Amino acid sequence: MATSLTIPLDIIESVIQNLVDDPSTLRQCALVSRAFLSLSRKQFFRVVTLRSTRKKRHRPCRRLFQVLSAHGEIIPFIRSLVVEVYSSILSEETFPRLLHLIAHGKRLRGFSFKMYEALPWPQLLVTVRFALESLLASPQLSCVAISGILTRDFPVHFLASLPSLKHLSYTQSIPNTALFDQSQTAAWTSSPVITQETPGFPQLETLYLGHYGNCGLAQYLTHPSCAIRLSNLKVLSIRVTEEDLGAVVSVLTEAAAQSLESLIWDNKMNTLSHPRTPCHD
Repeated sequence: MATSLTIPLDIIESVIQNLVDDPSTLRQCALVSRAFLSLSRKQFFRVVTLRSTRKKRHRPCRRLFQVLSAHGEIIPFIRSLVVEVYSSILSEETFPRLLHLIAHGKRLRGFSFKMYEALPWPQLLVTVRFALESLLASPQLSCVAISGILTRDFPVHFLASLPSLKHLSYTQSIPNTALFDQSQTAAWTSSPVITQETPGFPQLETLYLGHYGNCGLAQYLTHPSCAIRLSNLKVLSIRVTEEDLGAVVSVLTEAAAQSLESLIWDNKMNTLSHPRTPCHD
């Protein structure tokens, strides 16, 4: 006579958690039962990575949008979103809609956005900018990495307003200023947008600041109207190609004098890579 065996939920959960780096096995577990399906989805969608190629084929983006649209219960499982794309994806209509879907889950803790082809913020479509701003407003967001978005018009104040932000990596890379017209170059060197209500990174523990040329975050942090509160900052890493960022280093170290444990200041870099942060984990 056949008998059924009920496995305690905590044991199932422990098994699933140990398969977080084995997506193939997670897919098989999802087929076992409803209990396995829910827990497998929770781990499988914990980190979502979206990458694009230079070719204008964005099937992964469209497919992910279709899945999340049809199964909205999955969206709260997404805790970290990694986006590494070429500018061609900006013309994909489902791209901003996908970002909005994930933002509405309000559970996002890590967000990494990297543009392989650096673009000024105003050149992004309005729908894309609005979608990115929605993601940056996620209430539980604790880790943000931004790379390849240029100009002072980038909404740095969104980052400073995040109550849970602990790790911030902000990298701007300008490939060749000769490729851009004078109006765009002027935009990079203008003053950042400052608001009096900006709280000033109250929970920030790790700050990575790297760039070629003008950097909006550096301008923001040294602006007289910016009320900096970096009382919890422990690690500060500044890597630039300009000869001097002494003003930025001075302001930040003074603001974090009671908590700073590590300072890395490098202005002799030949290349600038996107650092690994908790957003990728």
